Amino acid sequence: MKVNKLPYKEFIDSFKKVPRAAVSIAIINSENQILLTKRKEDPFRNFWHLPGSFIIRNESIENCIERVLEEELGFKNNFSSELLFLSEDIDKDPRGHVLDLIYKIEVDLSEPLLPTGRTKELEYFEKIPANVGFNHAGVLKKLGYRL
Repeated sequence: MKVNKLPYKEFIDSFKKVPRAAVSIAIINSENQILLTKRKEDPFRNFWHLPGSFIIRNESIENCIERVLEEELGFKNNFSSELLFLSEDIDKDPRGHVLDLIYKIEVDLSEPLLPTGRTKELEYFEKIPANVGFNHAGVLKKLGYRL
């Protein structure tokens, strides 16, 4: 599904008016390790975070998740998702106030996940790495991961 993203300046200006809704995805393997991606661009370039994106106008949450899986991980197969909780990020994202819907995704990992798009690299972690961006260190702690 093709969605129309706002021009960057308009996107940034939108934070001055309202909080933005985003989806972050927890992909946990059979060894209870969680997949994190390293960003290629600002904010938080070269920091680890959960794969995710802002929800675009007229895009369903399921379509947003599908877009993230394809754009950041090169994943195009079926998946099932479960909403875990809402994480509010008032001051950790330099762009502004974010309402972050945290989803757990179960995927068939026989298809390899590959860094694509804005993703520099990806890795499964047992513990929270030192350089985690946004409010995701707190999210990972809530999911049961520790430093």
